Amino acid sequence: MHAALTPRERSFRILLALLLGIVAVRLGFSSGALNTVEAIGSIVIGLGALATGVLGRSTGFAGLDTPFSLGFLTARLFVGWQFLHAGWEKFNEPGWLGSSHGAAAKGFLTGAADPAASSGAHPSVPGWFGDLASNVFLPHSEIMAYFIVLGEVAVGVGLIVGLFTRTAAFFGLTMNLAFLFAGSTGGGISPLMVVAELVVMTGAIAAVQALSADRVVTTARGGDGQAARQLHVPASWRRVPAA
Repeated sequence: MHAALTPRERSFRILLALLLGIVAVRLGFSSGALNTVEAIGSIVIGLGALATGVLGRSTGFAGLDTPFSLGFLTARLFVGWQFLHAGWEKFNEPGWLGSSHGAAAKGFLTGAADPAASSGAHPSVPGWFGDLASNVFLPHSEIMAYFIVLGEVAVGVGLIVGLFTRTAAFFGLTMNLAFLFAGSTGGGISPLMVVAELVVMTGAIAAVQALSADRVVTTARGGDGQAARQLHVPASWRRVPAA
C-alpha cells in the first residue's frame, strides 16, 4: 500500500536526500569501516528519500509513510552505528576489557580528574565533573570500563534495531554528555550525536518507531500501526462532562 505525501513532507525528503548526498561524498568509501558504512547508509536512505519525495508517494511498510520518519530513521542509524562501532573497537582492545583491563578507562578518567583541566578561564572539564571523576569514577575504573564498552554496544544495537528506542537514546545522551563533560568531543561528533539523540527522544512516536522492532512489538500487542500516532490518556484522567 502506498500513501500520498504532503507537499511539506515531499520537500523535507528532497532536502534530506540532498543533505545525505553531500554527507556520502564527503565521507567517501576508502577511509575505514566507520565512514564506509555511513556513506553507504547515506546513499541508500538518500535515494529512498529522493524517490519518494519526487514521486510524492511512499510505501506504508513499517510506518515509512509517517511524516519525517526518514529523518528520525537517519538520526537513529547514525547514532546507533557510532556507538556500536566505538563499543566493538573497545571490546577488542586490551586496555578496555582485555589483558590490561581498565587501563584505557583509567587513562581517560585521569585526564578528566586532572585539576589542570578544571582550572583557568576556560576549563575543558567542569569542576564538579572533575571531582566526580576523581572521587567516584577513577577508583572504580575497571567497573567503568565494563559500563562504557557494554553500554556503547547496547545503545548501538538498541538504536539500529529500534528496540526500546527512546530508552537507548536516553542512555546514549547520558554517555555523550559524560564524554563532553570529561573534555572529549569525539572529533566533533559528540555534539552532533547529542542533537540527534534529543530529536529521537522528543519526536512523535510513530515517526521514531518507523522500521523498528518497537513497532513490531506494538503491532503484536494489538496495535494496528496507527496506535503509536495517538496520545493514550487513561480514562481516569479524562474530564467527565457536566450533567
